[in-house]
Amino acid sequence: MLKRFGRIILFVLITCMLGACAAEDAPVDLTKIIAAEEDEPLNEEDSSNKSRKSISKAVPVEETADTEDNHQDSEQVKSDNAVNDIREDGYYYDLESVVLYYEKYNRLPSNFIKKNKARALGWERGRLTGYKEGAAIGGDRFGNYERILPDIRGMEYIECDIDTEDASRGEKRLVISNNKRYFYTMDHYQTFREVVVRDGTISYGEKFE
Repeated sequence: MLKRFGRIILFVLITCMLGACAAEDAPVDLTKIIAAEEDEPLNEEDSSNKSRKSISKAVPVEETADTEDNHQDSEQVKSDNAVNDIREDGYYYDLESVVLYYEKYNRLPSNFIKKNKARALGWERGRLTGYKEGAAIGGDRFGNYERILPDIRGMEYIECDIDTEDASRGEKRLVISNNKRYFYTMDHYQTFREVVVRDGTISYGEKFE
């Protein structure tokens, strides 16, 4: 700003010395001179600084690979801790929870009752609503008469209903062997998928039909 003001003063002095100031019809228009000075381009240093400021504001903050890894690690910890969330006194009905419960406590959750106990409460068939709160059918022997599942000497099975909370029994069953192998059927014993437990999570294995 001081440089511009100095140039203006110098320009006025030179003009006055040449006699331009003496002419009444030709006054010096300082407004135009100032406007012209302001329209001059910035020097290289000022231009560079302005450019750098614009770039720093325009570059977005991107999610780094470390952030993505942290998300994946968080999800893995959540999955690995699933079995730790299973309580011994809890009621469970879905496949994953029932399998993990059996894996942890070597028995079905306490909400499962055998058919003879349900019949003693007046139940004959269908859902257990109205007979025992929260109850589900499970714990009876599964004969494997069709030999769809492994038929190994000494291997025995029990079964339980799956996804029957406030619902009818449906066709979903979990069959458990006495050596803790799990087999899931969604079509009432027509076909099975083995359920594998690894590191506190479940996955599907071999298909039996």
